[in-house]
Amino acid sequence: MILCIIVLARALEYGGLSEWSIVRHSKCRVPNGTLGSNPRPSAKKKTCQFRHVFFLGCSGDSRGEEHVTREAVFFVDAPQFVSFWIHDIITASKIILESGCCSMKKRNDRSTAFFWKALVYTLPIVLVFSFMACQTRTEPAQNSAGAQATTAVETAMSADTPTATIEPTPTVTASEPTGTATPAPVATAAVTIDDLVEVLEEINALQNGSAGISLKQALAAAKLLDWAEGTAMTRDGIAEVISGYMGSLSNPEAVGTFCINFNIVSDLPQKIIDGDAGTLGTVSSAGYTLAHSAYTQAKWEILLSAYTRCLPGMYTSYADMAAFDAETGWAMFDYWDMLRGEEAADWLVTQEGYSEADAQDYADNMADSEFIKKNTNPRLRVVDMRNVSITMMYHADGTPVLDAVPVALTYSELMSLYAANPDGVLHSYFYYITVSGGEVTEVGQPYWP
Repeated sequence: MILCIIVLARALEYGGLSEWSIVRHSKCRVPNGTLGSNPRPSAKKKTCQFRHVFFLGCSGDSRGEEHVTREAVFFVDAPQFVSFWIHDIITASKIILESGCCSMKKRNDRSTAFFWKALVYTLPIVLVFSFMACQTRTEPAQNSAGAQATTAVETAMSADTPTATIEPTPTVTASEPTGTATPAPVATAAVTIDDLVEVLEEINALQNGSAGISLKQALAAAKLLDWAEGTAMTRDGIAEVISGYMGSLSNPEAVGTFCINFNIVSDLPQKIIDGDAGTLGTVSSAGYTLAHSAYTQAKWEILLSAYTRCLPGMYTSYADMAAFDAETGWAMFDYWDMLRGEEAADWLVTQEGYSEADAQDYADNMADSEFIKKNTNPRLRVVDMRNVSITMMYHADGTPVLDAVPVALTYSELMSLYAANPDGVLHSYFYYITVSGGEVTEVGQPYWP
C-alpha cells in the first residue's frame, strides 16, 4: 500500500494525467492515440526518477570466486534510506493536500475537505508507525542471515585449517646421583663414532710432564666417560674403532705412546663414577661440565674391555725395553722369543733359507749363551713399572753389579738409575717379563754371559 501511494505521489509530482482518451477511436484512422492538452511527462525538465534501495552482498560459488548479488528490499536500516522515505511521505502528503484542495474548490464540499485534511494529517503518522513495525520485523531476519553467514564462514575455515593436536609433555624422571654430587648435567645429543675418534686424538696428543697436564687428562677422561655413557655400541664395535685408530698411527712407538696416555687417562673415569671429590674438582677446573648426573659402571667397563682387546697379549717372555717415560713410569717393551735346538733349526730353514742339514748343524753347535731372537710382531707392550717388582744388573747410582746376580730396586731407585745411566736401563741387557693372571708381576734384567 505504501509503495502504491509513493508511486502515485511521484506521478503527480513529475507528470500529469491526460485529459483526453489516448486509445484509438473506432471512427478514426489515426494510428496512434491523440495526446491531451497537458504536456507529456518527458517534456518537462525533471524526469520521473524512482528511488530504489538495494542490498548489496557478496557470496561465493563452488569455484571459490566471489560475485555481487543485488536484492531489492523496502526496509534497510540506513540513514539515507530513512531520509528518502521521509521526503516521499512529505511529498505525497503535499500532493494529496493540493489535489484535495483543488477538488474542494471545484466541488465546494466541506465534508470532502474535512476528509482530505484528516487524511493529510494522519497519513504521515500511519506511515511512520508502519515503517517502524516493518523495521522491527526485518531486523531478526537480518540477524539470522548474518548468523548463518558467520557460521558458514567459520565452517569453511574449520574445513580448510588443519586441526592441531596437542601432544602431552613427557614426564622426565631425574636419576639419583651416586656418591658426591656432580655439576648439573647438560643436554647432549646422541654420541657418534667421530666423537670417540676425537677423544682418542686428544688422548694421543697429551704430553706428559707439560704444564696443565693433569687438567687435560681429567678433561679427556670426562669426555671419554660421557661417550661411554651415551653410546649403544657393543664391545666389539668399540674395539674395532679403537683398533682402527691405533693402526692409523705412524709406528709402533707412536702406538705405545698412545697406549701409555690411554692407560693413564683410563684410571680417572672410575674415580668420577665413585664420586671422588678431587677428580670432580679437577674436571670442573678444566672447564668441563659432565653430561650425566650418574654413570653406569657396566658401560664404562665395556669401553675399557674393548680397549684391552686392542692391545697385544701379555704373557711371560723375553723383551727389549724400547722406551721409558720417566714422567709417568710407563715402559714400552718389544717382545721376542728365544730359540734354541730344534726351534732354532726350523727358523733357519723357513726364515733364513738354510738347508735342513745346515740348519741342524748350526743349532747343534750353538754355545750355551747363544740363541736366535725371533721377533715377528712389531707391536709394543706397555708396562707400568710403578706396579711391578724390579730387578736390575745395575745399582741405583748407575754402577753395574759386581757379580752375576741382579739386584732388586724400588721404583724410585729405578728412577735414580735411569737418571744416572739411561743406557743401562734401555740398551745393556734384555728383560724377562713375568705375567701372572694376565697381569705383569715382575720385570727384570737376567744375567746372560
